[in-house]
This record gives sequence, C-alpha cells and structure tokens, in this order.
Amino acid sequence: MGARSRRKGAAGECEAIAKLNEVYGDKTFRSCRSLQAQQGHVSGDTDGPHWFVEIKRRKRVNMRQALQQATDKRQEADDTRVPVAFTRNDREPWVAVMWMDDWLELVEDWIARGER
Repeated sequence: MGARSRRKGAAGECEAIAKLNEVYGDKTFRSCRSLQAQQGHVSGDTDGPHWFVEIKRRKRVNMRQALQQATDKRQEADDTRVPVAFTRNDREPWVAVMWMDDWLELVEDWIARGER
C-alpha cells in the first residue's frame, strides 16, 4: 500500500472517529493504529464501547469484505463486541454495515425496552 493510500485511510479513520465521538462523547473512541502496530495485537480500527469497528475509505469500498474483516479480526481477538464496518467511497457519505442478525438483535432489545 502506498503512502497516499495510508494517509487516506488514516484520514478516514479520523473522520469516522470524530463522528462517533459526536454521539458518544469527546474521545470515547480512539484510533488503534499504535495498538495494531504492536506485534501480535489484534484490534479493530478504533477502540470504544459496543462495537468492533473496521473503517474503510477508498475510491470504491467493498462493504461486505470490510464487514467480514471486522468479523474475522473480532473472532481472532476473542472479542464479544458487535462487528461493524464504517465505509466511505470518495465523495460519498459514510455508511455503517453490520450483519442482519446483529441488527435484529439490537431491534429486539429496543422493542423489549419499549422503544418502538
């Protein structure tokens, strides 16, 4: 991967993390680039509550592949958080992708709490 692609990926991570922190609170989510660089450490692209996150920003993102990468890394890390991929094609808005079974589980929880 070239330096330009790495910079674009890092900028994408910063954008997505900033959006997450708008909702969760300042600096709840943080980049895991330094953790990923440590030998033998498997993590998502950001560390925070609830979600095991993979972030992709490219000309054309393969959303299913990004979600599968989040799922595989989560299993390798023996993590229980829900895998999700935040993706953005060039000049397009961010998209959140998750497995339907995980989404349905969230909906069931919301309904059980009376949040229809």
